[in-house]
Amino acid sequence: MLSALAALLPADVPTITLLAMGSISLVTFLHAFLVLWTLRDLMLRTTSFLAMICGVLVVAVVPVAGFCLYVLLRPSQTLVQRQLMAKINALLPSEQSA
Repeated sequence: MLSALAALLPADVPTITLLAMGSISLVTFLHAFLVLWTLRDLMLRTTSFLAMICGVLVVAVVPVAGFCLYVLLRPSQTLVQRQLMAKINALLPSEQSA
């Protein structure tokens, strides 16, 4: 992919070629990072395989906007946090029995 893009750039200006290749590499790295971070975050927050697939696909297809949408719609607590809250609520006396 990078070599195909390099063919489109003027060969007589190495600075522009270097900047273009660096920019493309940075965008590619950022895209991969967002997809992998989303997958990791989803694995910590849900056991639903369908939710994991949908979340990763949204971020992969529409990188920045999809990531922002994912952050807004993701579950608010991780699985560990939900389990901990359930244990705390089971240990504390309920206010209804008082």
